[in-house]
Amino acid sequence: MVLTTWEKNLCLPNVLESIKKQQTSFPLEVYIFDDCSSTDPEPIVNTFLPEANYKRSNKRVGGRQSRAEAIKMVSPDIDILFFMSSEIILLEENIIEEACKKVELGTVVNIAVKDVPIDPVFYKKFDENAKRCLNRWDTYKGIYSGSTRAGNWLFAFAQTKKDFYN
Repeated sequence: MVLTTWEKNLCLPNVLESIKKQQTSFPLEVYIFDDCSSTDPEPIVNTFLPEANYKRSNKRVGGRQSRAEAIKMVSPDIDILFFMSSEIILLEENIIEEACKKVELGTVVNIAVKDVPIDPVFYKKFDENAKRCLNRWDTYKGIYSGSTRAGNWLFAFAQTKKDFYN
């Protein structure tokens, strides 16, 4: 699981709590790369996911380079990469498991993402809040792109490491 972040400390507790709740039949390794946020998120990472592999850049490198730096952190025996934007909350406990089951060579498994206002302390009652969001899933409008540019955006997806490098 690869997560890059920059200036997302307010939503990071919710994101990390959702990752912590993931149930997988395989060891889930989490790699977090911070692109030199003005306030180091390491204390947040240590509070919510102390077992995560964390690295912070000493200078701002941008989104594309941040992802490249995070990939360098991934252990060589990982076959499937699950990428996630640093403001995505996984509402169900099996999202990573189900995405990874569907990955085949030559495919990218994209996760449905909705733009929903989330309380910064969503994590304090995570299960209750997630259930409420899921019960209203069909009423939420639009897929969050984070940009005004047209096109498809990958905010949570899985693919083989081999495909990533090809």
